[in-house]
Amino acid sequence: MSEESYIIDHSLKDIRDKINLNNGNIFKALETLENTKYHLVQQIMKNEQVAERLELDDVSNYSDKLIEVNEYVENKKIKIWTDMLPPNLFSVESSRYYSDYKELIQQLIIYKLSGFNEHFNKIIIKYKLYLDYLKYDVDNYFFKTYTDAIMKSNLIKDDNFEQVKILMTGESSENIGLEITIYNQDFSLEYVNEICIL
Repeated sequence: MSEESYIIDHSLKDIRDKINLNNGNIFKALETLENTKYHLVQQIMKNEQVAERLELDDVSNYSDKLIEVNEYVENKKIKIWTDMLPPNLFSVESSRYYSDYKELIQQLIIYKLSGFNEHFNKIIIKYKLYLDYLKYDVDNYFFKTYTDAIMKSNLIKDDNFEQVKILMTGESSENIGLEITIYNQDFSLEYVNEICIL
């Protein structure tokens, strides 16, 4: 290798190392921002003196603010959107915080879904995360909180394997949040193309 080639190769390696370091720093910053969002939501609740279990008026108020129904087809499909991302490994490490956040999410979703006079025998749930950085590991997120809330809303009797199928996917977006689509399995063929687009 000529001296010129060595210098060029060494310079390119140096540039690549700096880019990788920069990407790592950005990734850490995004994780910090995500955790900060969780804590800010929790702090808002505390500032307004919400007790461990929320009163009905408070649940209604926050459910309207934080959970939006994007689409509803009677007896077939319910699609909701929330800015409240599922808990991740970092937030679960703080068991007290995770417990509070899980309780909040569940009460808000139960309230929202209870407004529908629906009961499905079997469902397909599609969780779609919208993140500004898609290199997060999908298994770092805990969707059980949402699935439990769907069951507790009486939309379905149980969340066992026979009655519930779950899909998880994600998309790069500046509008960070979670889209939850619940399909009645009796009509899954009608929505098969939509369900299978990951």
